[in-house]
This record gives sequence, C-alpha cells and structure tokens, in this order.
Amino acid sequence: YEGEFSNDGACGYGIYHHGSDTTYEGYWNDDSQESYGIETWKDKSQYKGEYKNGQKYGVGIYVWPDGSMYEGEWVDNSLNGYGIYYFTNKRAYLGEWKMNVKDGFGEFIWPDKRYIGFYVNDKKEGFGIYYWNKINKAFVGFWKKGKQDGFGKFMTNNKKKFGKWKMDN
Repeated sequence: YEGEFSNDGACGYGIYHHGSDTTYEGYWNDDSQESYGIETWKDKSQYKGEYKNGQKYGVGIYVWPDGSMYEGEWVDNSLNGYGIYYFTNKRAYLGEWKMNVKDGFGEFIWPDKRYIGFYVNDKKEGFGIYYWNKINKAFVGFWKKGKQDGFGKFMTNNKKKFGKWKMDN
C-alpha cells in the first residue's frame, strides 16, 4: 500500500497492490475502500466507481475481460438498482436489477428483436411486449417464468390472435 494513513490504517488516497493479481487506486477509510476508486484485476477486468465499507456501492462501471460491460447502480458488490448491461454479441439490457439478476421493469434488445416489460429473478414475468423488428411480428401480453402465460395478443402483418397462453402455447 502506498498512500495516506490514519490510526495505523489506510485513510485518504492510496494505491494497493494485491500481489500481481489486483490493484486498487482510490480513496480509503479505516482500511476499507471508500468513496471512489478504480480496481483492476489480472484478467484485465476493471471496476470504476463508488465504494462503501470496502464494497462496490453506488454508481459504477464494470468491464469484463470479454468486453461486456455494466453501467449502473451497485449494492454490496452486486448489480442492484437501475443499470445497463452491454453484451459482446450486440445485445443489451436496460432496466432494474436485484442481486445480479434482472428484476423489475426493463428492456432487452437483440439485433433483430426486443422485449419491453417486467422481469422476476432473471425471467420475463408479468406484462410485456415482445416484437421482432424485421418481420413485423409481436406478442403483447403476460409472461410467467420466461414463457408467454396468460392473456395476450399475437400480431403479424396479416394475422391477429387474442387468447390465453399457457407456457408459450
């Protein structure tokens, strides 16, 4: 550790090297990461953002070695609150998170389709709209555990079907 001390602990600005695996550069309080910092790992993943009591807490950006990235809110080292996750294959999720999973209202975007609606424990659940961009096809209705389940409306250019779905059927 190189930096400021108070009462025999890191306090203020400093840089900590954990062997050759991890480096943290930022602010400390009572030997814990606090306020703002940048943490970089050997595999090239990196977090830039806020800390509280040594945990990612507040707003931050995390980049994984494969290039995927999350920008948003954190609580106790977990994606929690509103955030945007960019996948490496041109997909993205913009919405609410709870303990690292999609939970609440959000929008999932693929290159050729889109879902706007609610999630529970990483699965589509509740009301949502799913549509395919290039073929003018959509489902508007209810979901359960990631499947169309409940009342809904399926539409294409020349066809409409109203009804009740049960686990995608």
